Amino acid sequence: MTLWNVCPYFKERFDDARLDTLFLAMPISWRGTLQQYAGRLHRLHDNKKIVRIYDYVDVNVPMLTRMYEKRLKGYKAIGYSIRDVREERLDLPSGE
Repeated sequence: MTLWNVCPYFKERFDDARLDTLFLAMPISWRGTLQQYAGRLHRLHDNKKIVRIYDYVDVNVPMLTRMYEKRLKGYKAIGYSIRDVREERLDLPSGE
């Protein structure tokens, strides 16, 4: 089950053990909030195999980049491995 975090209800009022993927598209930097969001993904469920968080950041806005860097430290502190897609090669069709 996937959830786009677009409302404040996910922080305190949402609890569904099927949740295994979070698309984080809002600027947060406090580690406690990050831990709370990630914790929602780690509820036990028989069909859950992998837990993922997709974290989106506008790197052209310095304040948002700083907040993202704080989140990276928070992810590492709670045991997540980080894959930065900016470091990956993007193969686009040549248009032929």
